[in-house]
Order: sequence, then C-alpha cells, then structure tokens
Amino acid sequence: MDTNDDRQTKILENIWQEIKNLHRTFDRRLGETNQRLDQTNQRLDQTNQRLDTTREELGQELRETNNRITRLEIKLSTEITAVAGAIGETNQALKGWGKRLRVVENKVAHLPE
Repeated sequence: MDTNDDRQTKILENIWQEIKNLHRTFDRRLGETNQRLDQTNQRLDQTNQRLDTTREELGQELRETNNRITRLEIKLSTEITAVAGAIGETNQALKGWGKRLRVVENKVAHLPE
C-alpha cells in the first residue's frame, strides 16, 4: 500500500470511529428521551385519573344540585299556589265587607239627625 492508500484508510477509519461514537451518543440520548417520555406518560396517566375522579365528583354534585333545585321548585310552586289561594280568599272577604260597608253607609246616611 502506498501512503495515499494509507491516508485514505486512516480517513475511513476515523469516519467509521466517528459514526460509532455518534451511534453510541444517539443510543444514549434516545434512551434518555424514551425515559423522559415514559415519565411524562406516567404523569399524564395520573392527571387523567385525577380528571376522571373530578368529573365523577362534579357529576354527582351536579345531580345533587339538580335534585335540590327540583325539590325547591316544587316547594316554591306549592307555596305560590297557597299564597294565590289566600289572595283569592282575601279578595272574596273584601268584596263581602265592601257590600256590608255600603249597607252600613246607606243605613247611616238614612239615620235621622
């Protein structure tokens, strides 16, 4: 072999060594990246679990709130109906008193002085 071939061989050996070094570096960095991805996935799974739990709790609270609102609406409707009935009875009583008042006023008006 001549010196030119030796130089080319040395250059190729250096290139090959650099490729091997890059491959080792790439493997190490890929392993680190995969490890970080695994950790991120674990945290994401935990977050999803918390979200599912929160969704269930909020759903239960919403159902309970809706039930309370429904009970209050029924109670309010019942009370409004009772008040409307009382107003109707009061109106009837006032009409009767109005008639009596006119009768009394008429009698008073015809009293001798």
